[in-house]
Amino acid sequence: MIKKTIAREILFFLAILSITLLTYSVLLLKNKYHESKTENLLTEISTNKKKYDNLSIPYLNKIKNHKLLYAQFCVNVDTTKSDDKYNNPEKIWKFFVEIIKEDSLIYNKWDADLIENWKPIGLNTAKEFNSFIINNTYNKNDTINLNKSKLFLIKINEDRRNKNYHELNIMTSEDIWDLSKMVLMISILILFCIRYVIFIFIWCLKTIKN
Repeated sequence: MIKKTIAREILFFLAILSITLLTYSVLLLKNKYHESKTENLLTEISTNKKKYDNLSIPYLNKIKNHKLLYAQFCVNVDTTKSDDKYNNPEKIWKFFVEIIKEDSLIYNKWDADLIENWKPIGLNTAKEFNSFIINNTYNKNDTINLNKSKLFLIKINEDRRNKNYHELNIMTSEDIWDLSKMVLMISILILFCIRYVIFIFIWCLKTIKN
């Protein structure tokens, strides 16, 4: 009888030890999974960010130059008193594009009187001004690249959300150990304490029936 009791207690002890070790191992594997996913997503985000920049930066630089031209235009022209023909960068840009399309020499005639207005932004001749307008005007490739960059941006944002999810699920070594100890304590409570309450309850039922 004593041997059976000792054997039973040893089995309970081994069961508790196995549950604790299993819990610790599962938590480590889970942690490793989330760490690996986070690293992979960081690499993917970095790669897609470079692709996004390569596609979007030329377009964004053109927008920047449009605003630069408009800001300098506003220095020389009071746009608040003009009609809506001059009230935003894109309208001003289209205005100069049309001039160049009609005849680029038209602006060359203004060289002596008006080119001084553009020197603060690095345009010292009418030829430089014309080249600036032509090189920074949107084209078909800009639209195609912009649409492609938007797809990369969507993917980047999605990967960032997934990365944040996996980062939130990464546990510290202390957390893993604390949770394993909690499982150990609960297992001891169930297998070594509560079971006696269950045994007593079953014994009482049998006694009442008899």
